[in-house]
Amino acid sequence: MPHRIENDMALIYQILVDRGTDTFGTIQITNSMMRNMGVDEATLHEAAMENTPREFPATFQAMDTVMREIMRKDFMGFNLDEIAEDDGMKEFLESLLDESITEMEQEHVSMYVLTNENRVNGAAALFYPEMQEKIAEQMRGDYFVLPSSVHETLILPDDGNLDYRELKDMVNDVNDT
Repeated sequence: MPHRIENDMALIYQILVDRGTDTFGTIQITNSMMRNMGVDEATLHEAAMENTPREFPATFQAMDTVMREIMRKDFMGFNLDEIAEDDGMKEFLESLLDESITEMEQEHVSMYVLTNENRVNGAAALFYPEMQEKIAEQMRGDYFVLPSSVHETLILPDDGNLDYRELKDMVNDVNDT
């Protein structure tokens, strides 16, 4: 399939074929499809760099904020927004959530999640025009990119306390398991 290598990651191209309220469908472009369309990889790349950031805007949030959203959305199997106020359960679950978030914040590591608003195929946001420069500005300097999945990347500021070899080993261990 047509692709472009950026550092040690491959960018591929897809066509958005269906967009629902909460879902969408894509088709990966193959070399054969590219030839049939009469375009080359450079043309696909240019279209992707124009269309993807517009259709799937990037989000860049602190990991604890992302975890808070996930925990808030569906804490211990309960959707807190669907629990009645008057039965006391909501208040109890909210206090457990707050306690868990406080513990998480005390173990705070400066880690950020880069994805898109849909949180699907969001790792591509790293390659949006000027995104890497914006991250460097936010981090106030150098940073590490940990490829978490095709859906997101993790960003850690290089504050001099992290060894890239340890981070590489950590990513390899996670991928192996």
